[in-house]
Amino acid sequence: MPGWMDGSFYTSGASQFEMNDVKLGCAGDGFGRFNRFQIDNGQVHFTSKMLNSKWLKLCQTEKDIEPNLLFEETDPPRVRSKIPGMNMYYATKYGDNIWIQLSQLPDKKTFISTTDQAVPLLMDPESLGQLGMLKWEDDIACVMGITHTKYLKDGTLISYCQNKGLENTINVFKIDPATPLKREPIGSFTTERLAYGHSFGLTEEYIIIFEQPISFDFLGMADGKPMMEDLVLKETETTKIHVMTLKDGTIQSFDTELWSINMHIGNSYIDTDGSLVVESQTYENPKEDPFAIVGFDKLNDITRLVKTPLGSKFRKYSMNL
Repeated sequence: MPGWMDGSFYTSGASQFEMNDVKLGCAGDGFGRFNRFQIDNGQVHFTSKMLNSKWLKLCQTEKDIEPNLLFEETDPPRVRSKIPGMNMYYATKYGDNIWIQLSQLPDKKTFISTTDQAVPLLMDPESLGQLGMLKWEDDIACVMGITHTKYLKDGTLISYCQNKGLENTINVFKIDPATPLKREPIGSFTTERLAYGHSFGLTEEYIIIFEQPISFDFLGMADGKPMMEDLVLKETETTKIHVMTLKDGTIQSFDTELWSINMHIGNSYIDTDGSLVVESQTYENPKEDPFAIVGFDKLNDITRLVKTPLGSKFRKYSMNL
């Protein structure tokens, strides 16, 4: 192996999908695991540990899948999860099974594990243990967050979060390498509803945010419905793209006139004609929920999985600023 490969490569994922005789209904609900590949002088040393979340410890102690916010209900269903407020209460105490994305804050010393929650989980890159929820040193209000953050060339982290108050807002912020726990506001704008997001586009001048035709039913979630039922596709609506200038927070908005769910955003750049281009992986069938593809009813049936018509495409959006 070439010398430039020396270093640490971290991955994460779900690793356990049952507790005794109770099975989880979705891969996204699995108990997490952290992995490290240490590459040194042509040798690879692999270390892997279960995410030592408080929720895993609770379920191991009780020998059951305890209440929490899950994408799908368990098999057999949890009786207590149907009690209004029960799942949300447990999530406030045991909502640390966070393993979707491992990343660093811009100081390159603080390691975190993220999902679309407002607050990430701190992790120790040496022991692969969790260190509790991160505590921000600012007052930006958020009820949801973004899994995949991005960086400018100077090392500044750019991201955004969503808040639900008197108005639904998207709050864009930056984090300087010198102050990794302090989010500095760039700008904010309102949306029709709480705008679910998973990633975004970024250039050195702009952040590109997708407002997608999805509504989130908080009342249903409080009543004990699994989150897959709380994410409601708005079949007659279209995806909006909001472009914010990083320098001053000004906004330009565009209607794609297309129904699409954009989970993972690829390249973003200024084309030769001066237009802003964003490339994205999309799902374009409003009759099929793309989130349901990771349910075990599909993952365990390859025929059903490959025949689900999600309308998957690679799309390039071009906007004249």
